[in-house]
Amino acid sequence: MRHALTWSICLLALSACNRAGAPATATTAPGQTAPAAAATAEKPSSGLFSMFSSQPEAAPADLGDFKIVSVALGNAVDAEQQVPVSKTLFGRYDRIYAAVLSTGQHQGLKLSARWTTADGQLVAESEQALVPTSATVTTFSLRNGEPWPAGKYQLVVAVDKQPQSTIPFEIR
Repeated sequence: MRHALTWSICLLALSACNRAGAPATATTAPGQTAPAAAATAEKPSSGLFSMFSSQPEAAPADLGDFKIVSVALGNAVDAEQQVPVSKTLFGRYDRIYAAVLSTGQHQGLKLSARWTTADGQLVAESEQALVPTSATVTTFSLRNGEPWPAGKYQLVVAVDKQPQSTIPFEIR
C-alpha cells in the first residue's frame, strides 16, 4: 500500500514536468480499437507469455477480472508482438519495446506507458483504449532519432491512470 501511494505521488510530480520527448508507439491485439494519444499505432497480435517479465505492482479493485500479468522490455518483438529476449540494458541507438501481457475481460479501459528519466523528466507517453475479451498483448515502443543519452530510465504502465507496473532500465 505504501509503495503504491509513493508511486502515485511520483506520477503526480512527473505529470507536472510534461516535457515533450521522443515519440512512442503503441499497439494492441487484433480486434481491439486502440488509438495512441501521442503516438503512431502499430498492430500486434496476442501470444504466449514471456518467462522474463516484471510482476505488476497493484491492481485497482474496479477492473473486474482484467489484470496485467507481466511487462517485458526488449529491443525487438516477434511476429506475435512478444519481446523474445527480456532485458533492462540498452544501447544508445536501440529501439525499446514493452510487451504488456494481460488477461481477463473488461468493458473498456485505457492502458498507458509513461517513459521517464531517473530524475522524472518525461521522455514519452502514449495511451491505448482496450476492450479485452481474453489474453491480450499490448506493445509500446520508444525510439529516438538521435542517440539516447546514457543513464537510468523507467517505464510506468498504468490502467486508467492507476500505476500497475514500474520497470527500471538503463541506456549505455
